[in-house]
Amino acid sequence: MGNSLVIHGLITQKDGPRTVMIGNWLQALGGTLSLQALLVDEERDWATILTIIGNLLQIAGNSLQAASVALQRTGKTNADQINLAGGWVQALGASLSYLSATT
Repeated sequence: MGNSLVIHGLITQKDGPRTVMIGNWLQALGGTLSLQALLVDEERDWATILTIIGNLLQIAGNSLQAASVALQRTGKTNADQINLAGGWVQALGASLSYLSATT
């Protein structure tokens, strides 16, 4: 749902940035909920550890992207850099999650 809101916000003129921000926060919330389930599980193999680290990075990346939209709306000059960093952090986390699924 978060991804859908981000895409909708990017193509919509009215309330686009707000919708993107909400979508990014929803993605971070979803990652947090799945992280909680992993932390409760007592099994700790390498795949689980990679998944936990990957989820943490994706949560951090989504949060950075949502914060960058809020900063952009207030006119801060470094919002694009924060958004770019958030995208790369999220991509790194997704890559680790992918690696955990293939091990």
